[in-house]
Amino acid sequence: MKKQLITIPLICLITLFLVACASESKDFSVTEIGEELAAQIPFSDTLTKLSAQDAMALYALTEAEVVDAVAYVSSGATAEEISVWQGKNSKSVELIKEKIIERMASQKEGYRDYKPEEVPKLERYILKANGDYIVLCVTDDKSAADNLLTELAF
Repeated sequence: MKKQLITIPLICLITLFLVACASESKDFSVTEIGEELAAQIPFSDTLTKLSAQDAMALYALTEAEVVDAVAYVSSGATAEEISVWQGKNSKSVELIKEKIIERMASQKEGYRDYKPEEVPKLERYILKANGDYIVLCVTDDKSAADNLLTELAF
């Protein structure tokens, strides 16, 4: 009986600890992830950093869905692009992903006639989500971007 009195609270304590650890989501800095990708991934074009407001306008999103955002866009000579988002909740994250996919489809159509050599980048873009965060990266060097996101624990 004495053993049970010690064992049951101990099991409860361990269970609570495991649940708390499992439900913890990592906080990222949208700006830092964008800066790291822009600085460390090779791009053939010069990317221009957009503010959160400009990024939301580009992707047809509003502050109702987005906590923070940053985007880096090419001059138009290439399809290269980075955008990093923090959604307000899981519903927002899904909407942001949909808007990114719509933009990539639109970009693909636009580049098909303009610069068809850019279309493969748009067919193999990186789109990753982690909790309320979403990252898009359009680059020739997909493996370098994947590796960097792994290093950043994304």
